[in-house]
Amino acid sequence: MSAASDIGHLIWGGYFQGGAAGGLVLNIFLFAVALLAGCVLGIPLGVVRSTTSIWVYAPLAVLLAIIRSVPLLLVVLWLFIFLQGVCGLRLDPIWIGCLALSLYATTHVSDIVRAGTLAISPNHLRAARAMGLGWYSINLHVVGPLALRTATPALATFAATLLKDSSVCYVIGVIELTQLVVFASTQHPDSLLSYQLAGALLFFAVSVASMRISYWFERRHRIAGTLS
Repeated sequence: MSAASDIGHLIWGGYFQGGAAGGLVLNIFLFAVALLAGCVLGIPLGVVRSTTSIWVYAPLAVLLAIIRSVPLLLVVLWLFIFLQGVCGLRLDPIWIGCLALSLYATTHVSDIVRAGTLAISPNHLRAARAMGLGWYSINLHVVGPLALRTATPALATFAATLLKDSSVCYVIGVIELTQLVVFASTQHPDSLLSYQLAGALLFFAVSVASMRISYWFERRHRIAGTLS
């Protein structure tokens, strides 16, 4: 097998040879689904957590605390056992991985947005109330946008971490990049270092690309008057 075909196999698995997709494309898919779900659910949840009493979201606070305190590997494994072993749902491991990573992302995005919300100057809120805006309008037009801009660097760092964390889904049978590297290294032990290096470089390339996109977003939506 040539070097190009080896790299191609690590990127998309056996998809173009009539097999199932795998490798880096699965990491990117898991990452994209989890990040999207985490933002859709975590951003409003973070705003609510910082602007209302804990009793409003107390049941969710317990779930968030559990996910935050348990290693991601165990979150993925326990969710797999619960859905397939306890509930009897025969979901594909890829979708269980997406669900587990989405819960993980929602927890951390809500924490980041909550911190960004609490960092907003009270003067902004007093000015919004003086203009006659209600709770919903203040959060939608003032708190939300300012918190997102403040939290963008932390969100970018978390996104890069989430991409790498998607590799833990190997524990439930998802054939992503790390798993393919292990398989290839086992089949060709004389090339173990080459496969390990190739896997690390692929993760590095995608992480750098995602960070560059986040830096562009941060510059584009920077709050006027803040440091560049």
